Amino acid sequence: ERTRSAFRFLLVDEFQDTNSSQYELIKLLAAPKNNMTIVCDDDQAIFRWRGASFENILSFKSDFPESREVVLTQNYRSPQNILDAAYDFIQLNNPNRLEHRLREQGVSLSKKLESNDPLPGVLEHNHCATLDDEVATVIERMIKLKESGTPPIGGWGDFAILVRSNDAADPFVSACAHAGIPHRFLAQKGLYAKPIIIDLISYFAVLENAHDSPALYRVLTWPLWNVSHAALVELTHAAHKKGCSLWKICVEIDLVPDIEANDREQIRGIVGILQRHGSVSRSARLPLLFLTILKDTGLLASLGSGETTETRENLQYINEFFAKIKTFQEQVPSGRLTDFMTLLSFEQESGDEGSLSNSGEYDPDSVTIMTIHGSKGLEFPYVFLVNMVDQRFPTRERGDGIPLPDALVSAPESASEQPHLEEERRLMYVALTRAQRGVYCFSAEHYGGVRKRKRSQFLSELGFEAPVVSGQGGLAIHGTNGQGGAVVDSRTPQLPLPNSFSFTQLAAFRTCPLQYKFAFLLRIPVFGKPMLSFGKSIHTTLQKFGEQVLERSWKIQQDLFGSKTAEYTENERSLPSREELLSFFEASWIDEWYPSRNIHDEYREKGKKALGLFYDDFSVKKPTVKAIERDFTIKIAARNGLIPIKGRIDRLDQHPEGGVEIVDYKTGRSKIAEKIAFADKEQLLLYQIAAEDIGETVSQLTYHYLEDGSRVSFLGSAQEKDRLKGSISKTLEELR
Repeated sequence: ERTRSAFRFLLVDEFQDTNSSQYELIKLLAAPKNNMTIVCDDDQAIFRWRGASFENILSFKSDFPESREVVLTQNYRSPQNILDAAYDFIQLNNPNRLEHRLREQGVSLSKKLESNDPLPGVLEHNHCATLDDEVATVIERMIKLKESGTPPIGGWGDFAILVRSNDAADPFVSACAHAGIPHRFLAQKGLYAKPIIIDLISYFAVLENAHDSPALYRVLTWPLWNVSHAALVELTHAAHKKGCSLWKICVEIDLVPDIEANDREQIRGIVGILQRHGSVSRSARLPLLFLTILKDTGLLASLGSGETTETRENLQYINEFFAKIKTFQEQVPSGRLTDFMTLLSFEQESGDEGSLSNSGEYDPDSVTIMTIHGSKGLEFPYVFLVNMVDQRFPTRERGDGIPLPDALVSAPESASEQPHLEEERRLMYVALTRAQRGVYCFSAEHYGGVRKRKRSQFLSELGFEAPVVSGQGGLAIHGTNGQGGAVVDSRTPQLPLPNSFSFTQLAAFRTCPLQYKFAFLLRIPVFGKPMLSFGKSIHTTLQKFGEQVLERSWKIQQDLFGSKTAEYTENERSLPSREELLSFFEASWIDEWYPSRNIHDEYREKGKKALGLFYDDFSVKKPTVKAIERDFTIKIAARNGLIPIKGRIDRLDQHPEGGVEIVDYKTGRSKIAEKIAFADKEQLLLYQIAAEDIGETVSQLTYHYLEDGSRVSFLGSAQEKDRLKGSISKTLEELR
């Protein structure tokens, strides 16, 4: 009821991917007015394994018989010949297609797409002798297309290599790195299989159990230790000869002969660090332990330059792993290393390879390598479909590891004898229709093993004739292309700048460009500070408080139109109590980065006092809150075009004289003298520009200093706003 009353219209995108329970929820949300629009394409239903079925589309037509149908057949992406090939191909899924099913019911519907592009596209197949040849041919074709300057080639970002599974991407990722081609692999899993993460998990394993010899051996082989191979051989031989663990031998290194002095000294140092960290691990919170390990071992320093693709990727993986550690600590506040390792063991035993968020910044001028599932909704000038052979694409059907509950499964698809093949065919349809200029299909006769691989039946269904094998059993990838053009040296990649910026990022760059590079480009994990944890705790508390104020205010407004008007007569009824505010604080407290219990307790008491002052001020002024934590994006003109600047406004209040007051919380004490300097105004001036950009009339800007309860208010002039825009534009140009 609450959601129904909050929204007049409901739009459901990708409706073909809904399951039965989701469809029931949609119907409940839309009732009783049913002001609903669904958008769907049954030929792109590629999540049958999640319980989705296009049968929901047919059910929709019977459940809402008065609905009006709009068929969108104008295509603004692909050339006509590619659209025609894709349409003819998907016909092979008849009769289990909406178009065919409705025709059987006497309803005329055509889903044949019409292109607005008059130029023909490329649709070709390349068959190679081996996987190595296939990979080399893909790289060679991309280089030639880029160097030819054929429109609309704008850079490496115009290419996408689509694979059926994450595992199939590895040789293409390696080849791009070897050829110096900037690329990004949008894998959805595999974090725990990355070498740098295996190293760190092994280190954790040694801290938990020093006699885990395989884990210790992995740690000893870290390149940064520079322990010689000869020394490792002597250590393992001595452990085997004495029938003891590798750790015992390392502790008694002076008793092992034939170890060079440098190696002996290095191993003593490694043992010392492990013993120290092992002691810390029994009591330290995991994020602190993790960063201590990175710092003390020198691993973080070795990655700090970020001057190669490998080091940048390793930093990304470390940040992903660090995020998992922090999430674990938030969910299990008392958890320590042994608890985390138990959880990690359960995940790995169950087949979980570790998810990757792919949320990091990337160079837009880079080849995208991803699964076809992941490409849905995206588009690229040139699409390379690889591994087009039997059992790779289409894949062999596998039984469900865990069957879907009956409640999630839509009505069975009409007597389909090959639902898996039809699903794979829809996946191929999705891949074909990602292309703006051309689709290049690739296959090979050998992918390891003795037997030749049959080419994919989809190639025959697309009309490609029997192939002529190209390749000589392994083409070399050189540092230059066929025309002598230089390929980028993979050892010195350019650092990609973010696609958008925040006020904090720009301020960091103005303070110190190296600080900006470490924090926002390389994203090097850093030790936190007490003030950071304290500030986040306070801000989260006030966010919860503000949300409660808004919700209770909403409740009053709803009841004013009902029968409960007498129940709410005073504004105080909408205000959470002081006790509730302090309970929000307890729930939001971040217990990290405090160097001692005394400092921890001091900050906690400081927070309670500041919130008490805030509550007194709020209950007296009784502001009308309009929004809490409102996100914004504005665009500032720079030399390279309009650059997005993103941020979040703490609070928007209705101003007594009209318009809005923007309030920004500061956890410290006011340091601003009577006359506020322009530099101190910049953050709120940016918020003013953002609010006015979406049509708000801003009447006042206020910094609310929570420690002493003081407030500093002003309003930016047109000249000050222009000055800030110019300053940001100048900073962006310097940064680039």
